[in-house]
Amino acid sequence: MQCYISAITDPKTISIVGPVLELEKVAERARNRGLLVTDIHIRGKVHNPENAPLVKVLFDICREHDDMMLPDASQLRVPVRSNLDGSLLHDCSLTHEAINTILASRCEWYRLLKDVAQDLAGSGTDAHTFALFGIGDPVPLMPFHNARLRISKMEVHTTVQGARLAEYK
Repeated sequence: MQCYISAITDPKTISIVGPVLELEKVAERARNRGLLVTDIHIRGKVHNPENAPLVKVLFDICREHDDMMLPDASQLRVPVRSNLDGSLLHDCSLTHEAINTILASRCEWYRLLKDVAQDLAGSGTDAHTFALFGIGDPVPLMPFHNARLRISKMEVHTTVQGARLAEYK
């Protein structure tokens, strides 16, 4: 079977990628064991170790074009953690990190969020707002509540759309 855990979102939620027919078998086995399964059909294969050879190819293409490169992690002005293991990024290529994370590596999202919660707890401020980009809400609040933090979330798309509508009134 060529299915892989692609992301760990929280202690009870994982994402699995693989061929559709194989995923259907995994889902059926999980349902038969009483687990909640949500099928999300996304074209392509992200967070899949089978893409590892593509990481180098895409990174080499990016290095040939300056406008396709992100700054080096040494240029970050705030701490940024890796989706791979939650570690702080420094002295590495952010371009490679992004390509590798998206294409070929499992996202340890929950571990990263626990580490971010500890970072925020040490900041001296107990209330924080997250700007959410994309589809859905990818930020479970458990790690932040466990760190006794108050978190609010702002969906950027909704906020921008609301601001645009207000301009026309």
